[in-house]
Amino acid sequence: MRDAAVRFYTWILALAAPGAAALYLLKEPIPFLIGFGFLAVIVLPYMIYATSTLSVLVPSELRGRITGLLIMMFSLFGTTLAPTAVASLTDFVFRDPAKLSYSMAIIVGGSLAAALALLRYVLSALAPMLADPSGARGGGRPGHAPTPPRNVGTASVDQARQ
Repeated sequence: MRDAAVRFYTWILALAAPGAAALYLLKEPIPFLIGFGFLAVIVLPYMIYATSTLSVLVPSELRGRITGLLIMMFSLFGTTLAPTAVASLTDFVFRDPAKLSYSMAIIVGGSLAAALALLRYVLSALAPMLADPSGARGGGRPGHAPTPPRNVGTASVDQARQ
């Protein structure tokens, strides 16, 4: 089962999403810190699951570029959309800075629920790609053989042996 990383992460999200949303509604700091510590260790290292799936899907000559693009997109969206969404909910919907915890609960709970739904949807498309080894290493095109790397500017192995 080569989709184990994505499948396992969906189970983690399904278990953690309700607790993560409720976590921001706690009034006491110690239970919040314990719960947030649990989330930080179990749920937040999503890059482990993403990069392990990419290493199976993406050909080795593109793996570094695709991983860099993934990290860039996570950083871009994580540092711009999430804080803006929390601030917008607090300012325009609740109209009260004291309701920041409600905004956090809605954004975190909604984000985890959306991630769970999208990952479960992706599993149906991911299974055929991972089942066919030539499709998995051929740039994600099931049924196509992988393209061998070209020797640009170097002699081939057969010519070097002669």
